[in-house]
Amino acid sequence: MVQPDVEWPVQARRMVRRQRAFLVVAVVATLVSVAGLVASTWVKSPAQRAAEQSPPAASVLTATVQEKVLTSAVAVRGTVSADTTVAVSASGAMPSGSVLTVTATPKKAGDVVATGDVVSEISGRPVLALLGTIPAYRDLTPGTTGRDVAQLQDALKALGFTDDDISGTFGKGTRRAVKQLYESRGYAALTTTDVHGTAETDTLQSARTAERTAQRSVRDATTAVAAAVDDAATALARQQLADAKADLTDASTARSTLEARIGVMVPLGEVVYVPTMPASVGTVGAGVGAVLSGAGSAVMTLLTGQLSVRAVLAEGQQHLVAAGLPVAITDDVHSRTAQGAVASVGAYTGADASQTSTGAQGLTTTSATTTSGYPLVVSPTTALDASWLGTDVLIQVTAASTTDAVLVVPATAITTHADGTTSVQVLTAGHARHDVPVTTGAIANGEVQVTPTTTGALAAGDEVVVGVS
Repeated sequence: MVQPDVEWPVQARRMVRRQRAFLVVAVVATLVSVAGLVASTWVKSPAQRAAEQSPPAASVLTATVQEKVLTSAVAVRGTVSADTTVAVSASGAMPSGSVLTVTATPKKAGDVVATGDVVSEISGRPVLALLGTIPAYRDLTPGTTGRDVAQLQDALKALGFTDDDISGTFGKGTRRAVKQLYESRGYAALTTTDVHGTAETDTLQSARTAERTAQRSVRDATTAVAAAVDDAATALARQQLADAKADLTDASTARSTLEARIGVMVPLGEVVYVPTMPASVGTVGAGVGAVLSGAGSAVMTLLTGQLSVRAVLAEGQQHLVAAGLPVAITDDVHSRTAQGAVASVGAYTGADASQTSTGAQGLTTTSATTTSGYPLVVSPTTALDASWLGTDVLIQVTAASTTDAVLVVPATAITTHADGTTSVQVLTAGHARHDVPVTTGAIANGEVQVTPTTTGALAAGDEVVVGVS
């Protein structure tokens, strides 16, 4: 059996010891090298540290010179509204025992209203919109006269209902036309008897009874004249006959007059006059089932006349806006635009103050401002339909504009020198910068019109320095 540890040669054992020593030295050298490398990342010269702590080289910010028409605009938000607002309210005579209740709303906010349309229904009775400038202020009954009666007659004729009465007198022809109007809208016309009830029928019955009594008296007096046997009796009978005939004439006139004032009528609460048609529904203040507190209760508003846009200018903007300036009107929600012109700029008004304007036919509209400032009214030059009413729009007033296209740079590109001259720095293809003297012109929305003092020294497409970062 061989014993390796004992019988190895001496030379072999020395070789193993040398290899072990070499490995130890190599490991130590490696550790020292790594330590030195790590230490070198922490040990820096003062120059190196200063270089690393200094800010990076600044980069140049530029903008492109443009050629365009420079326009200065004032932008505010506004609301499209009508020149005239007509209130629809519960008023006038109603059948005995009725409770003022909204029973139908045939028209909704924004709907178009034509003359003769039923805009609301209160306690089963219609509210008719008719063309006219005189507001309804009384019940129109048979026998009444006046300008408001003539207005009713004109409205009926415009709708095609024949009325041959004298203008301004509510007679048989007007009663017939009113009856036809109501029936064409699906309603029965109200009568004076519906309103006054038994009091009217009792009065009429009394008048008819008085007339019959007078007729009998005439009959009896006529018989007495025929039966008289002498001159004295004849004279007395004839006098009684004359008196009976006079009484009959009075009774017949009273009955006839009373009958002429009875029949189809137009109650105050069943008609609203609108100065121009078509109109549109602005707001609906009471829905179906709403019980109205009484006469004068608001039901809805009708908007009529020229549509306009109303806004409020902030302090400082009023100096840039004047009547006649062109306006761009933008409806962001429905992606549509229209054109207009400034109609007026009012005096400063505090928040929640009222402002009154006169619209078509001399009717006035009062509205409240919720923002302090200068009330602005814009009249559209593009026709706006009823769908624009109440829309929140962007108004852009062109305050000033260059006649032709000009060179334009950002305001930050302009350098003003101590001698009052101005220049811009143009960046060349090799990133070199050189000053180009310019004169400035119109300013709008952060841009400035520039003209180089040397022709051709600046052109559209050049890059000008606007800053560094």
